[in-house]
Amino acid sequence: MQFMDNIFHLDIEDQFNEYAEELDQYGMDKTADPINFEGYDGFMPFTNGGWGLKIMDDLDRLAGSGDQYNKKAMVQLQSAIDYSYDCALLDFIDEYRDQLEAIYGTREGENLKQVVNYHDLYDKEQGELAEKLSEDEHSALSEGGEFWVEMRAQYYAADNYRNETGEDEICFLAGINTDFGYGRDKGLVETFERTVKVSDLDDDKLKEIIQEMRNSLD
Repeated sequence: MQFMDNIFHLDIEDQFNEYAEELDQYGMDKTADPINFEGYDGFMPFTNGGWGLKIMDDLDRLAGSGDQYNKKAMVQLQSAIDYSYDCALLDFIDEYRDQLEAIYGTREGENLKQVVNYHDLYDKEQGELAEKLSEDEHSALSEGGEFWVEMRAQYYAADNYRNETGEDEICFLAGINTDFGYGRDKGLVETFERTVKVSDLDDDKLKEIIQEMRNSLD
């Protein structure tokens, strides 16, 4: 296929894997995968191939590291983190209500939610309970808290019905996938999208675009 011949000179896979190697320092090991362009039962391709990088992260690591992603994505990620903390605290209060009521001198459940936290428990010399709360928080953040950093280079031949330019092209796409635990496209918070004709791409232009994709994720 002439289209595939046109893109063999582009080191998209290597560029994606270079970014993946940088993320590997956080234990997020992954390499770029080819995008399937051959149909089979139950699958109808809409691209002419390409490369996709999908690296899993999780809320527990994110909350503990202080790292930040794109502001738009962080709104959803922080909301999920806060919700996980709330759920963990409520479950913790239900399990240890008698002990907590004795410590805090209250029988009002809502008041317990407002005052119970890891540091305060330690201040009250309740280290064992503090560590149990911390364990519950980590579990709540980890259970179903997986999300993904994504970069894609989707190829569209000139005769593909999704083609925008009338020439062989590549759609570069980056985002944070907040479909927790599943990673379906409906959860993708896009941070970058650009369609470029293959004829306009060389190594320097490719590096520039992929750097912009990477920057958009932060």
